[in-house]
Amino acid sequence: MTKVTVDSEFRIKIPQDLRDGFPAGCAVSIEIDSEGRLLISPHKYTLDDLLTETPPDSIIRDWDAMSPLAVNRSN
Repeated sequence: MTKVTVDSEFRIKIPQDLRDGFPAGCAVSIEIDSEGRLLISPHKYTLDDLLTETPPDSIIRDWDAMSPLAVNRSN
């Protein structure tokens, strides 16, 4: 079991081996289960989260007007 330490100001220090399991820049969710254990997992984004963080000028507004993509299924 990997130990995570909490200092007197309630800052959490996550060991390097545990941090290496997450992609660089990944947001994490921290929860406490019914037995008082900390559960650390990658944050799961919703579509609304992603669209909120997307600059308005990069959103394709004419999606439905685009030509369909031909897919070769012979392989």
